[in-house]
Amino acid sequence: MRLRPVMMTMVATVLGGLPLVLASGPGAEARAVLGWIIVGGLLDADAMRAATLRLLDKVGIANEISPDQLVESLSMGQRQLVEIAKALSSNAQIIILDEPTASLSDQEIERLFVAIRRLQSEGVSLIYITHYLRDIFKICN
Repeated sequence: MRLRPVMMTMVATVLGGLPLVLASGPGAEARAVLGWIIVGGLLDADAMRAATLRLLDKVGIANEISPDQLVESLSMGQRQLVEIAKALSSNAQIIILDEPTASLSDQEIERLFVAIRRLQSEGVSLIYITHYLRDIFKICN
C-alpha cells in the first residue's frame, strides 16, 4: 500500500460525500483521479488508482486513460466520459446529460453512446437533453 500525505492544496468538490478532483482547464493541477481514499490521514494511492480504473472501465476508457493523467491532456470526448465516471463514483442512479454531444466528433459521440448503453444495461437512468433528434432515437429505450 503506497500512502502519501493529504495535500490540502488540491482543488476538490464534494459530491455525495465523496471528495472529487475537478476537471479543469489548461495548467490546472486537477487529475483524472475520481476519489480519495484516506487511511490514517494519508492518501492510499494504490486503492485510489484501483477505484479509478474500475470507474473508467465502467465508461469504457480504462485502457486509454491513466488515473494520473492530467485532465487537460484528454480529448473532449474523454473528458465527458470522465465526468460520467465521477457521477458514478457517488453511486448515481440518475445522470442528467445536457447537450453532451455538442462539442464531440462523430467517433466520440459513438463512444459516448456505447457508454450510455452500458450504463442503461446496468440500471442507471439518464435524462438526455439535446436538440439533435437523431441522438434521441439512437439511445432511448
